[in-house]
Amino acid sequence: MTAETEVLEIRESKSRPTQGIVTTRTRAFNQDAKQIMEFTRNSLVYKRGESPDDK
Repeated sequence: MTAETEVLEIRESKSRPTQGIVTTRTRAFNQDAKQIMEFTRNSLVYKRGESPDDK
């Protein structure tokens, strides 16, 4: 099985100025290269240089 992930959108968080929202689509394929799964996900992530460990 293999999988691929594509970034669809990157945007600022309106309520958290040190973070942003990344929208991704992930697709999984079986051994015959047939797509068996697909999902879209939103993730809240720290901006570069803004994580608690960077302070």
